[in-house]
Amino acid sequence: TELGVSAVIVNSEHGFDIISRVKEQIYCERVDLSDIIKGNPSLIKSSTAGKYTDYFCKKYEKIDFIDLIHKIDFKDTINRSNLRLIDKLYLLKKYYVNK
Repeated sequence: TELGVSAVIVNSEHGFDIISRVKEQIYCERVDLSDIIKGNPSLIKSSTAGKYTDYFCKKYEKIDFIDLIHKIDFKDTINRSNLRLIDKLYLLKKYYVNK
C-alpha cells in the first residue's frame, strides 16, 4: 500500500516471535500465501532485467553507487524517443557543464 508494508511473510520461529511482540501496535491480519503472491509476483518469479542492468553490473564496482544511479537516470532521460534533439542537446550541455 502507499501507507507502508503490504505483507510480511514469517519464515521462522524467531520471525513469529518478533511479529507476536509488535502485533498489538500494527494492523496485522493472517492471509493465505496465495493472496500475497497475487500482489507480489516477484516472490515466485524473478523480475525481468532492466534496460541498464548490464551497464550497472559492469560499472558498480568502479563508480560510486549514487553517481552510477545518476548516470543511468541521465542515460535513460537522453534515450527517450519523445525528446526532441534540441532538448537532448540542452540536457547534455547542462549535464556536462555541471560536472
